[in-house]
Amino acid sequence: MRRVAIEQRSPTFWRVVASYGWHETLNVEEIFHLCGLGGLNCRMMETSFFMMSHESLIMSKRPWYLRLRGKLFLALQRNALRASDQFEIPPNRVIELGTQVEI
Repeated sequence: MRRVAIEQRSPTFWRVVASYGWHETLNVEEIFHLCGLGGLNCRMMETSFFMMSHESLIMSKRPWYLRLRGKLFLALQRNALRASDQFEIPPNRVIELGTQVEI
């Protein structure tokens, strides 16, 4: 299995896709090392990470018993690790894209 796929989109823009399995722990340092072996030399503090993981949840009107379940889900989501924290990426290097989802 190829762990890292590197694609040059322009002279100054590269796309790197790293593939990990369900129970594997993502290792950004390993990805940078594999990129170096593939001919793309980069440094963590010179790299921008685009993450499409942030969702703002909005509660819609619903019966009280469904509202309790929704509030529990909102609390759990609010306490979950952000992708940048989970992957140990410096926060000032992350550009986070997100959506609003009505539950």
